Amino acid sequence: MPPETPERWRPDARFFLRTGTIVFGIGVVVALLTQLGGGELRPLDLLLSGGASVLVFLGVCGAMILLLHRIDTLTGVPKAATLAAIFFLAGAVSWLIVQFLLAAVGMSDFPGRNQVATGIGLSGLLAILLGTGFYLYESLRQQALESASRLKEAEFAEKELALARSIQERLLPATELEGEGYRIAARH
Repeated sequence: MPPETPERWRPDARFFLRTGTIVFGIGVVVALLTQLGGGELRPLDLLLSGGASVLVFLGVCGAMILLLHRIDTLTGVPKAATLAAIFFLAGAVSWLIVQFLLAAVGMSDFPGRNQVATGIGLSGLLAILLGTGFYLYESLRQQALESASRLKEAEFAEKELALARSIQERLLPATELEGEGYRIAARH
């Protein structure tokens, strides 16, 4: 029985847990680095930054899941530009949602225009970087699975041919028979 060919990548719970944890950590580190320059270290801000990063990640994943079949039809620069636009928009919208939620629960005031532009820009750029990295990782992982599957198929076919060759050789009579006073040779 030949090996199964891997299916097209679909995000599963393990992907979301693994990647969400990495993204949360990146958000915490980014907040930590920005707070170190400002002086005051607030743990709640670290958690909020990690949570906002996870929200950006989920926004990017949602956009990718909805549009993946269309994105896969593109190649080259149009595909890269489309992915970058999706990642940027998901990051910007997610940042805005976090700011509205923080203002709604009274944890902070909604930022001013300059802070909104900066926040949207930085969130969008971070989403492009993270989204591109994770997209490339998953694409390379899928290619490796497909390559391993092709190698297994080739190995399976080679074993099948060797088995068929062995069976055929056993069915043929011996190439030489000898006895007292006679010798018979055959060619196949």
